Amino acid sequence: GRHDEALSLMEEWVPRCLPLAGGANHTRGLRQWGMAQLSAGRPDAALELARQARELSRSRGERGEEAWCLHLLGQIVAHRDAFEAETAESYFERSRSLAGELGMKRLAAYCAVELCELQRRGNRRAESEASASVARALFDEMRIDALERLGG
Repeated sequence: GRHDEALSLMEEWVPRCLPLAGGANHTRGLRQWGMAQLSAGRPDAALELARQARELSRSRGERGEEAWCLHLLGQIVAHRDAFEAETAESYFERSRSLAGELGMKRLAAYCAVELCELQRRGNRRAESEASASVARALFDEMRIDALERLGG
């Protein structure tokens, strides 16, 4: 709950440490910094970091990190004041597709949950139910219980 303090420390140390991390750790660090910005209610800063992380993942061929970056981009766009449902849905679909291709079932399930919520918000009941069914099937396949499903 001490977002400002945490972000202050991150802003001081992350730019110094990330270049030393190398490879996927650099990309992951940018993405996690973006997640922290989003959690602190700073979607514009989060969006910039997520875009940087995605470009870095693409340039390095880090397809798993790219899938996670697409998911974060979807979350940011879905929760900004200027809600962009179609853009968010596109990010989640691309993330889910890439996650499925790479065998990243947990991420694919999270994307299905996010899609379900977007479709529900858009009064697209049949699509929402289909996405919920996909999410349930993936969570069941991984034997993840209901409490763990939304907790990360």
